[in-house]
Amino acid sequence: MKVNAIPVAGRRHRARVTIENILVAVDFSDSSKAALRHATQLADAFDAAVTIVNVIEVNNGWLNYGGDPFPVLDEEARENRKRTLQRFARECGALRSWRYIARLGKPAEEIVEAAREVNADIVVIATRGLSGLKHAMIGSTTEEVVRMARCPVWVVPMKGAL
Repeated sequence: MKVNAIPVAGRRHRARVTIENILVAVDFSDSSKAALRHATQLADAFDAAVTIVNVIEVNNGWLNYGGDPFPVLDEEARENRKRTLQRFARECGALRSWRYIARLGKPAEEIVEAAREVNADIVVIATRGLSGLKHAMIGSTTEEVVRMARCPVWVVPMKGAL
């Protein structure tokens, strides 16, 4: 039996994707420069707001158990990092007024939390390939963000990747 497929009303149905808030995670590497460039293109295409986040990794030692005895130093570190983020973004060609967040903690957890806080529609993050053979293509932080994020994650490959 032969079946003929007839398109409904001769139209294609297209999914509409809306991106209003983009979170881009950077670590000041060349790979994160590429992620920032991709985020810029997405922002331009969707007229979206961009938040750039960087995480200052906290030592997993005794500070994680007893709280933070140095809140003034932490705030100073965050403010210094925000200024560094602004310079980094300008060097990468960012011309818009973007939001900058510097956080202290475990990178993947803090990136995912920042995405939730800014109501990100997408996270843009680069691969690194610095964590050994297991993570040679994606990077352990990127892998964790992909697993934990509640929104889509746009993974930008490291230089020379496919």
